This record gives sequence, C-alpha cells and structure tokens, in this order.
Amino acid sequence: MKKTVKAAAAALILWLGVRAVPALAADTYNDGLLLYYSFNDESVSDGLADVSGNGNDGQAMNDYGKLTVSGGALSFPGPGSYYSDMGAALRLPDGVNDGVTDFTYSAWIYARGSSDGVRFFDFGNRSYTDLTPFGQPTNAYNSFLFEYFPSTGRARFQDRRIAYVYNRDDPVSYVETYFRPYTFTDDWYMFTLTYKKEGVYYVPRLYVNGLPVRDFRSDYACFTRSLCDLGALKGEINGLYVGRNQWSEDGFDVGTNPDYTGMMDEVRLYDRALTDEEVKALYQATLSRDADFSVTGVSVNHGELTLWEGDTYQLSAEINPPNAANKGLRWRTSVGGIVTVGSDGRVTAKKPGEVTVTVTTDDGHLRDRCNITVLPRSSEPLYGLELAGTEASATGMDVRVRVTKLSPRSGTDVLVAAAYDGDGRLAGLATARLVDIPEGQTTALTLTLSAPPDSRLKVFVWDDVDSMIPLSETKK
Repeated sequence: MKKTVKAAAAALILWLGVRAVPALAADTYNDGLLLYYSFNDESVSDGLADVSGNGNDGQAMNDYGKLTVSGGALSFPGPGSYYSDMGAALRLPDGVNDGVTDFTYSAWIYARGSSDGVRFFDFGNRSYTDLTPFGQPTNAYNSFLFEYFPSTGRARFQDRRIAYVYNRDDPVSYVETYFRPYTFTDDWYMFTLTYKKEGVYYVPRLYVNGLPVRDFRSDYACFTRSLCDLGALKGEINGLYVGRNQWSEDGFDVGTNPDYTGMMDEVRLYDRALTDEEVKALYQATLSRDADFSVTGVSVNHGELTLWEGDTYQLSAEINPPNAANKGLRWRTSVGGIVTVGSDGRVTAKKPGEVTVTVTTDDGHLRDRCNITVLPRSSEPLYGLELAGTEASATGMDVRVRVTKLSPRSGTDVLVAAAYDGDGRLAGLATARLVDIPEGQTTALTLTLSAPPDSRLKVFVWDDVDSMIPLSETKK
C-alpha cells in the first residue's frame, strides 16, 4: 500500500548519518520470507493470514477484542488491563524460529504517542522456572527484543539472558545496541532490523524508510546467539510477539513499559539478513503499492463557535483513517464578509453575523462544518476576576485568582498577573491560558511570580500577549 512519509523526516534520516546505498536490487527482497502479513482483509481472523505462502498465520492475543484490522493495517490499542495478563498483541506461530540463525524483521510503524519501552517485537519468554537457593524467582528471561523510546528518540535491540534481576553481576546478562532514529510518531515509517553473522559475532543493523541508521552506543555488544538459539518458542509465555512488552507483564514493574499503541502494516520475517539494496527496494515497493488508503471521514474540532469582531481562532480537522494517502483539505465560508478562513483553517472574525465554515477533503470530497456567530465587540468585560489571596512561595509569590466567564464568546485568552516595585517598575510576570471556558463557569487558578511578596499586584485578562486587548477589569 502507498504510505505518506514526511519530507522533513526523510531529510532528517539523511542528516543523521547513513551509508550510501547502491542501485536497487530486483525482487530478491522476497527471498527467504518466513511470513508476511499484509492485513488487507477487514477482520482479525482473516487479516492475520500469512500471504507468503508458508502458512505461518498469526494469532491475535486480543484482550477482549481490542486488536483490530482497519484500513489495511493492524491496530494496537496499547496496554492490556490488569485483569488480562496478556494484553492485545500479535503472536507469531510456534517454532517459526526453528533453525533460523540470521534474520530480518521489517514492518511499517505508525506509533500514536507511544510511551517509552514499547516493543515492536519481543521474541522469547518471561518464565519463572529458575529459582535461587532461597526459593526466589530469578526472573528468567531469554529473548531478542526490539524496543523504542520516543522521549529520547532511540531504539534498542537487545539479547536479554536469564537471571537479570537476582544476578546483576553477570556480565553477559544482556547484550544490546542503541540506535538513534530520532522521534518517529504520528506518521508512517518503515523500520527494518537485520541480524547477520559476520566473522565470530552477529551484527544488528537498523533501517528507517529504507536507509541504514548507525548505532550510537553498545553495551557488551558482542552478539553471539542466533534466533534459533532462543530454543523452542511455543505457547503464550514462551513465544514470538509483535507489539508486546513481556517485561511489563511478568510480575516485575507491572505497567511501567506498556504495550505498543498505534498501527502496523507489511509485517515480514525472513530467515536471512537483507542487504542494503534489498531493504531500499522493499521500502520503495511497499511505498508505491497500488492499494492506497482512501479517506473515509473528516471532523472539525468545533461544531459551534462564538467570536467577537477582530478575534482569530484556529480550526482543525481530523481525517479518517489517520493513514489516508491523500490528506488534502479545503476551507470555505458560506457567505463573505463575516469571517475569513485561511488554507490552514485559521478564522478571523470581521463583522457581526452568522456564518458556516466548511472543510472538504480532496479525496472523496467529504465535508464537515462549524457554525460561527460573530458578536459586536463589547465594552463590557468578558471575564470577572476575584483575588482569592496571595502568599509567599519559594520562588516569590503565589497569587490565587477566581475567573468567571461572562460571555458566550469562544477562544483562548490569557490571565496575567503582574508585580511592580515601589518605583512602578515591573518586578515579575506570570500568565495562564484560558481555553474555551463556558459562559457562567468559574475557574480557580494559582499563578506564581518571581517577585518579592511586598510587590504591588495587578491581575487582568488579555486576548493575547501580543495585541493586549483587555477583556476584564484590572484587579489590584
């Protein structure tokens, strides 16, 4: 299927430092396939079929039906409940690693704000079969895993071995390599990991969107085990998983490393390491596959708005599915003169009246609307303020304010607290955003100023810190 990839992301990969890739290989990127999941069917039972012809169908570990196939991709809901030990994930067939030494794992990834420690795959076990002389579990762990840390923009491939918790002095309890592919979330990217024996040791390599990414740190990075050395991987607690972090479910650190949240597509496992040329050819082949994702819906972030003359407001629209190939939008107004709307959905109120702003998708011409009422700019205050007290803090002074919305006008405004010294000079300033507070609602806020507690205080509301149009009386 065709994927949309940000141009900035592609440029960033080049900036990160990659090896030159020669001309494309032919269709040899299909040689050595153990399994291939395209997820082109619209049900979990059918969508996990292996289309490589090897019969290695996947199994949905579904956690009450949360794992779904939609729009030609597999959707992962995130962490399982505490009442369902396994969570929602894709399990590869038992024993598919038998006899496999070198391997390649490749998948298109659409991570939706995933937390640190999500695992694209976790091949191995999380059993408690080994005990210390005192009867304590050693947290026996025997796996290859590939995980991602969005907060730091790093990925990790690890060969984790037994006795990690109670035998921390073991110098080979894990072997790992870190890569820094930057932070890739909320868009499609193709991640490919190859693992190949070169001389005495195995070497893992990561590719993003067909281009190799250098590792930046290794701990005990002498990989000596092959995929088949993990042993017979069979059953729910000794298997090959996609989208599951087994560490978060083994009784230690429960919930700290959540399961993957987002979508995956074009999942492939090979019994060999693809070359640079083959990875790039695979990327371009899946990027240009003719089964595009069409737009099925669009929704505006507000159905109703009330603005004053001169106000601006940012409308936005969400396209479904998120991985649609064509995300183009057009904005227009039902009548002229009352508001203007830019190509990005930014609305400016020009004069009083009522108007409808419509967004239309380029793909399918689907629509959604926002009805806008523009009111004459009033001399009456939009907000009522009450100073609820002040007190000294470690950094200066805390100011407690009760804010009441007196108008139906929509928008984001700014509460400002300013402190002045005895000569009238500004000694401290603090602000807080007031976002779409309903008319009649009172909100209590505390602002902290870096100013002496004996400073003179003024509190007021502006429409923003640039135009500084007052929307309330000033409290002193």
